[in-house]
Amino acid sequence: MKKILGCALGLIFVSALYVSGDEISDFLEGPPYPGGLPVCKDLLAGCAAQRDLLQAELDVFEGEVNACQETIDQLESSIETLQTALSDCEANSHGIPGDGETGPAKNYSDTGNTVLDNVSGLEWVKKTNDGSIHDRDNGYTYLEAVQWVADLNSSGFEGGGWELPDRIKAMSITQYHTGHPCIDAVFGPATLSVATYYWTSSPNPVNSGQAYIQDYRTCLSTTQSKSNTARVIAVR
Repeated sequence: MKKILGCALGLIFVSALYVSGDEISDFLEGPPYPGGLPVCKDLLAGCAAQRDLLQAELDVFEGEVNACQETIDQLESSIETLQTALSDCEANSHGIPGDGETGPAKNYSDTGNTVLDNVSGLEWVKKTNDGSIHDRDNGYTYLEAVQWVADLNSSGFEGGGWELPDRIKAMSITQYHTGHPCIDAVFGPATLSVATYYWTSSPNPVNSGQAYIQDYRTCLSTTQSKSNTARVIAVR
């Protein structure tokens, strides 16, 4: 009984570090690998920590708690799957600014109303907190965001040629290792509003009523209904 109680207490302790199956599934099935390499590595570390602690419990109480071994087997499978995902993520993201690991160092020039990305050559409209059309707190549905960009071009702002960024471009200015916000301050107060989601032009391939959004507070990329509201930033 003492041995069983000890293992139970150990499992309670391990639960504090538990990486749920839902977290792993959301990462593997998400768009694509939300959070990129840093999130994948965090999940791997969590699974490995759980496995090691449970293995220690099993070694002490061998034959007493079959659940320990079953959980270890599940974690080993999760680790193997995540290792494959990590390799795939590294292969697909290599060299993209903003992937958090393999892309070139970021370098920006503040040109006044815009920001020039000296690595990718992309130019971005700066956000403001002044109540203008560039205000960080202005929210738009997807169609309104598309119209906002069209109106920006019609007005001749900084010579025109602006577009809604696709998902890869929106991710390219995400900074994964700087904490919140996940975007350089040169872009203006882009992440200090309550809602920090920004529309991209990339549709959800399995749901035409949704599009990708980039969150410059949590660094994550996900999808939402085009009828919902989000912020907008333009690029050319």
